[in-house]
Amino acid sequence: MFSNPFKKMDQETLRHSSDLLNKQKNYNKVINLRISIAAVAVLCVFCIIAFRLFDIQYRNHDSYTLKLENFASKKQKTVTPRGQILDRNGNVVVATKESLNITYTPPEELDEETIWENAIHFYEHFGKADYEPTNQEYQSLYLQLSDDNGDSLLSEEEQEKVAAGTLSEAKAEQLKLSRVNEEMIASIPESYRNAYGIKLMMQKSPASETKLIKENVSNEQVAYLSEHTAQFEGFDVSNGWMRDYPYADTLKDVIGRIGTIQEQDQLYYQALGYGLNEMVGISGLELEYEDLLSGKKMVNEITYDESGNAQLNEVSAGKKGYDLQLSIDIELQQKIDEILLNTMRTIGSNETSKYMRNLFVTLINPQDGSIYAMSGVQKDEEGNIYLYASGNYLSANLPGSAVKPAVVYMGLAEGAVSPGEIIVDEPLYIKGSAPKGSYRNYGPLDEIGALQVSSNVYMFHIAIRLGHGTYVKNGPLDLDTSAYSLIRRYYSMFGLGTKTGIDLPNEEIGVRGTETSSGLLLDYVIGQYESYTTLQLAQYTATVANGGKRMKPRLVTQAYEVNSKNVVYQNKSEILNYVNGDRAYFDRVHLGMRTCVTTNYCGNINRSDVQVAAKTGTAENKYYKDGVGYDSPNAIQLGYAPYDSDTPNLAFACMAPNYSNGDKLQPNICGNTIMPQVLEEFYKKY
Repeated sequence: MFSNPFKKMDQETLRHSSDLLNKQKNYNKVINLRISIAAVAVLCVFCIIAFRLFDIQYRNHDSYTLKLENFASKKQKTVTPRGQILDRNGNVVVATKESLNITYTPPEELDEETIWENAIHFYEHFGKADYEPTNQEYQSLYLQLSDDNGDSLLSEEEQEKVAAGTLSEAKAEQLKLSRVNEEMIASIPESYRNAYGIKLMMQKSPASETKLIKENVSNEQVAYLSEHTAQFEGFDVSNGWMRDYPYADTLKDVIGRIGTIQEQDQLYYQALGYGLNEMVGISGLELEYEDLLSGKKMVNEITYDESGNAQLNEVSAGKKGYDLQLSIDIELQQKIDEILLNTMRTIGSNETSKYMRNLFVTLINPQDGSIYAMSGVQKDEEGNIYLYASGNYLSANLPGSAVKPAVVYMGLAEGAVSPGEIIVDEPLYIKGSAPKGSYRNYGPLDEIGALQVSSNVYMFHIAIRLGHGTYVKNGPLDLDTSAYSLIRRYYSMFGLGTKTGIDLPNEEIGVRGTETSSGLLLDYVIGQYESYTTLQLAQYTATVANGGKRMKPRLVTQAYEVNSKNVVYQNKSEILNYVNGDRAYFDRVHLGMRTCVTTNYCGNINRSDVQVAAKTGTAENKYYKDGVGYDSPNAIQLGYAPYDSDTPNLAFACMAPNYSNGDKLQPNICGNTIMPQVLEEFYKKY
């Protein structure tokens, strides 16, 4: 047998067995210690819990009760009446009047069939909802009502792809919707089509909020609903408000519209605490000043009775929105509207003006940027004429010679010409180009005479010098294209080609030229390169009148509490920039514009009671119809008054796009027809 090699080791281990027993006793002590620590920890936790229970039930009982109520209850926020909008003289331009509305607060746990029954029943007695479903919503309704949810509109191959997961449900739904045609929509039962708008509003998100179904209902409808409340579960009559326009459509497109929150804006308004069924400003001043006009909402708590019907309990009273005061003189605005409407009806019906579709006039105070009036009209292809005041900042057109005051100032400020310098007005003959000249050859002119007669040639020479070029008869013309940036910088300092800063959304700046040839640089200084809005031209004119101080235009001057003159907001006048250069150069520009008026080169606006300075323009333009372009120039006039005042109170701009049927001899409609009448109305009041 083999001997045990570990025998000695085993004997040593047995010899110390008493030590092992003693060590076991030490383990018991450790376990007991740990149990004691755990017991103390558990006791501390129970003490903390007991303290918190005491804190919740006794010390802060009311606070936590309120938090529980806020968490468990449903709140209904009701929009209070919007503030009114008044003109500079206190005339109410946009009023808020009370109306009786039918609303719907969803009862608890109604199934789809019951909702449809209620919507159809409502339609049978009160007619359609104010909301008209979109075509896509009708397409969706067709799919909902079809037996197979519209699956038959998919091909067999597409249905197989859906089943296999290679065609998503969302894509399949889009395909089905796109294949629902008008005939299919017409096949929807009439009762469902008529009640669909009501049902959509009844189920509009969020589910717990009251929905507006019909606005400004009659007393008879209110009486019927009140007498038959049990038949119209969830429907109720509430006091609401609606916009009223005492001056009809005057300035209405500038004031803007209110409506339900658009889908793309929902997250923005929800972040501000709006409900998705609220009415908000969606254009014009209503949108720009939403935060002032909307007011403070009234909050009601929604509770339900034993039958599950919703009840409203007031939590906090609301506050009406603030009133806005405009710089607009609404009566003057009406007068100018009528002048433009009559001009379009009469001259616009002539063969020589058959392409004229728009007329615009803006009057502004150069000292503070306040707009007295902003008038516009538009004629559609059927001959219908309507007001289009917003076209003053939304529609851009070539300005023609109206830019020449800015060009003369720039030429003087940059040293391209000297005060009183004579340049002979005669055609320029440039290699490879048709002769470029003025309306006729005016001979020797200084900068004042150039503005008086509207010399193109004088402006051409300024552009050539700014472009570091030399004119050689019948030779090529090579100009430094950096002159484009220089000219654009000066124009923008005057307010051309840049946003005016008016307190309205979506202002246009016009079309900016991108090509930079030498020939186009000459077009740039006679207003044949970039387009500007009438408002930009008015701001530019005010900057000229101010001696280079560009003011920010404004329509709203202040806001104040309803039935009070407590001002809560002021839209203060703001200087945007000063035009670089010697202010004395403006004296030369002013004199040229004044001479244009006194010598009748600027139409029939010379007055005995006030000295007017002005500049006309005629821009080559095309009117396109059926893809064919017809020569139809623009007529422009801008000016200011009084010329002999250091603080003129009026600057104006008139734009008549496509005023002529290609006849360059036709009198400028702005200077000869429109502005004489406008100035007459203005100086009756100011």
